[in-house]
Amino acid sequence: MKFIPQITPFDQINGKLNSYGQNLSFTIFDSEKNYYNSSIIAEIYSALYGSDRSKPIADLVSFRPSRIIDHEIIVALTTTIKLNDLKGDLTTKFSLVKNSIDTRDLENVHSIAMSFAKLSKEIDVNFRSDYKPGKFVSNITLDELKNIIVATKVANDYLREAAKTKVKKAIDFYAEEEVLELLPVFAASERSTFTINGATAVGKSSSEELFKKHIRDDHNLSWDSIAKINGDSYKYILEPGGFSNSELFSQLIQPEINLLYLLINQRLMRIIETGHAPHVFFDKVFLHNDNINQALLGGAKLEGILVDAPIEQALVRAEIRGALTGRYEDGYNIFNNHASISQKFVNFLSKYQGNQISYVLFDNSKNLTKTAEVDLADKKISIFDNDKFFGFLGKAKLNISGSIINNQIIYNQINIEDELYNQILADYKKVDYCLSDFDF
Repeated sequence: MKFIPQITPFDQINGKLNSYGQNLSFTIFDSEKNYYNSSIIAEIYSALYGSDRSKPIADLVSFRPSRIIDHEIIVALTTTIKLNDLKGDLTTKFSLVKNSIDTRDLENVHSIAMSFAKLSKEIDVNFRSDYKPGKFVSNITLDELKNIIVATKVANDYLREAAKTKVKKAIDFYAEEEVLELLPVFAASERSTFTINGATAVGKSSSEELFKKHIRDDHNLSWDSIAKINGDSYKYILEPGGFSNSELFSQLIQPEINLLYLLINQRLMRIIETGHAPHVFFDKVFLHNDNINQALLGGAKLEGILVDAPIEQALVRAEIRGALTGRYEDGYNIFNNHASISQKFVNFLSKYQGNQISYVLFDNSKNLTKTAEVDLADKKISIFDNDKFFGFLGKAKLNISGSIINNQIIYNQINIEDELYNQILADYKKVDYCLSDFDF
């Protein structure tokens, strides 16, 4: 298969992309989005974090006003406005709001912030003790670097607040004109979070219609009345045409998508804290603990579908999808997704047992087939296909590097079922082996 190389966020700022014949287009380091070039951001990262590659680079980017407006429109539409889908409808409403906002009064904010930074003597920046200036930018001084860091923080904070105000004003206007419709909100006891999870290229989208039917028939909810969150959709909006211009695009834009996830979760938390919030739907590989904890606040419920398929099929699907749409995923990420989601689900079963959470697991190797149901509140697992259920959980034992090097699927542990049963399933008071059915 076509094996797309893995690009880490730090590769995007240290010149490694040149070896792939790529540039920094479609990234947050592009000059149309950011005041500073990638070398300066690399210098800042090195000064603050050294060789630690786990920190979010987007926090160091001095975004231009128009880009922060883009972020805040997506956040506001996602969390407060009815959307039929996260492609056409979100794109249309994004353009409507975007075209009504004037950012000219914000263009001088960064230069004002820089003047403030140069005059400020009381703000400290904690540089690493082993940092020596000039690793990526020659002749830069600690004072210059400190000024850039302080100005970035001051400008970003001010611009985000200003952008929120402008976006809210625009959305309120269109809501009053009934061009946009606000999402309904509910008390925690009546609120649910829904999610479709699954590793890369398992065919999560094939289960969406099933989920819509469940939400409509069992919850009496319309699809547009639920706040929907999907990072891939935001990639299309932030960079139209990105997938068709670079095989690395999905990776290049991911740091900005991670920032959007953070901003959306922060906005949702503020809404939840008012006592009433919308139902929420996530479409992502798996929920972070913050998402899960947020979903359960005040006694609210979490319902999920988890879709699985053999890794071999996922690799083929990813290659076909890339050839048809330009949406390529790197091979390492595909393996890592399959391994990590299984490990996270194993940990999830242990950590959240007793909470108001239910999951239905499906295998999508041929047709969408139910493999298990999990009721964490009742600590009950109903298994419909023993081999596929344990096959999914067993991916936690994938030897990723060995599988890639040897071009075959290799596991670190053979006796997967016994180990996982002893580790997790024994905690659940009842395990049923049932005849398969297709009811949600």
